[in-house]
Amino acid sequence: MNSALTNQSLRILGPIETWCDDRRLDLGGPRQVALLAYLLVHANRAVPSDVLLEALWGPARSGADNRLQMAVARLRKSLSPLEGCAGVGLRTVRGGYLLSLGPTELDAEVFAARVRDGLHAAQEEEPEVATTALSEALALWRGPPLADVLYEDFAQGEIRRLEALRRLALETRIDAELLLGRHRELISELQCLLAEHPTCERITAQLMLALYRSDRQAAALEVYDRTRLELSAQFGLQPGPTLKALQADILSHTPSLKESARTRTGSTRAASPQSPLMAPSKRAPVLYFCHAPNAIDSERCNSTRAEHRSIAVSPTTKIRWRGSSQNWSHAYWPAPRTTTRRVSATEPVC
Repeated sequence: MNSALTNQSLRILGPIETWCDDRRLDLGGPRQVALLAYLLVHANRAVPSDVLLEALWGPARSGADNRLQMAVARLRKSLSPLEGCAGVGLRTVRGGYLLSLGPTELDAEVFAARVRDGLHAAQEEEPEVATTALSEALALWRGPPLADVLYEDFAQGEIRRLEALRRLALETRIDAELLLGRHRELISELQCLLAEHPTCERITAQLMLALYRSDRQAAALEVYDRTRLELSAQFGLQPGPTLKALQADILSHTPSLKESARTRTGSTRAASPQSPLMAPSKRAPVLYFCHAPNAIDSERCNSTRAEHRSIAVSPTTKIRWRGSSQNWSHAYWPAPRTTTRRVSATEPVC
């Protein structure tokens, strides 16, 4: 892997860590770690002292002003080596504090940049380039993001954003590898993913396709049946149209299902994805989020019972709505239609 992808000074894709010249820095106690986490989530933006006090000490914070100043002083001392080797600095600004860092110093920013590269390559029908970029991005993860503050309220939005982007990167990488004809190598990984998310239709479709291309038609249909039963038992729902269409194609031995980018053209650049998993258009890479009625569908977004709205991964590494700002939580790919319905912010990413 490119060394630029492994030398971030500040790391939040797992336990929170700081590094300088291959040496891990001591951040001190949990309060300083939480303070650094909050400042990293709001990097290069001034954070008012009152906001920090509320986030770290809560409403009952007698004497917390002094404790915040002490925590900032200790954290500044811990980060002082980074001023020389990475240009990272914790500054006092009017009414608060600002943590300044460059675009390659935080692993989450490097991850998002590589995901953008991978999505662009997938859009341009370059599965080899997409696979490399997305694999490099995913390799930066060392565990749950912001693991040291996993249950703090202030971290939840960033954790959901990063997890959604990771899920998109993972599933797009698998789509690219399927186009490259690596279906046999993907089966074990997909089986583990489906065991973890038994009602996720995109993973179900990917596993069905990988099994079918490995001449295991019966196993592919068994996967469909298990997911259908899970959906019915958990939510009283049936598979969406994309998954049903894939089942019908497998039953009828549709020739295009056996084709990868290599078998169709002998090259990967000119391949036009025929799999129901890959969007054939030249639109910008889109991640679909949806609203589950009555907040009951926490594992899956069904296209016949849920309403969808599309968003794109923006060049600024944030995920933004096309249109007015909305809350979001669910990810689903592909989605057959979009609406302007407000999305639930209380459910985990599917």
